[in-house]
Amino acid sequence: GETVCVPTGRTSSVATAVLLVIAAAITLASTAIVLNQLSQRGETNSAGGTLVTGILLLQDVFVILLMLFLPLVAAGTGAGWREATLRGVLSVAMLGIVTMIARWVVPRVLQTILRYGGRELITLFAVVMAITGAWLAGLAGWSWALGACIAGLILSQTDLRHQLSAEIMPFRYVFNAIFFISMGMLVDLPAI
Repeated sequence: GETVCVPTGRTSSVATAVLLVIAAAITLASTAIVLNQLSQRGETNSAGGTLVTGILLLQDVFVILLMLFLPLVAAGTGAGWREATLRGVLSVAMLGIVTMIARWVVPRVLQTILRYGGRELITLFAVVMAITGAWLAGLAGWSWALGACIAGLILSQTDLRHQLSAEIMPFRYVFNAIFFISMGMLVDLPAI
């Protein structure tokens, strides 16, 4: 007969984490690309377009949760698991605190900028906020993309979201290109 090796402990946890990352990478669609295609066809507000947008946004939320809790899966059992759980709980708590502070502070800052600085300064503020969010997330041990995403979500909750959207819309394709080029540069071809 043949001998079957079943991984145990840390090895199986790492394998599970790797499989989760691969599954997420294969199954998730790019919200930016799909919304662009729907917009070009004029189907953004159709029943199908609304359904697809809802699914894409749900996938985006899932990715954020996956990025926060992937260390729990990779930690396995024992002390590593407890440490990863504590880091996960602290991450969620920090995310909640940052969001609550930002919901009170960012709208006031944006109103002040609009009053004294004008439209150009609002655009600069939005870009600086995304970069700062990414940098702070990196310092906290999170993904830089998660920090930029959180900054964007915070900006989207302000009263000036429509004006911000109109100001930043011309940069959409540039930011998408930078994002996809940087993701492509992270691919380790020998590992694949």
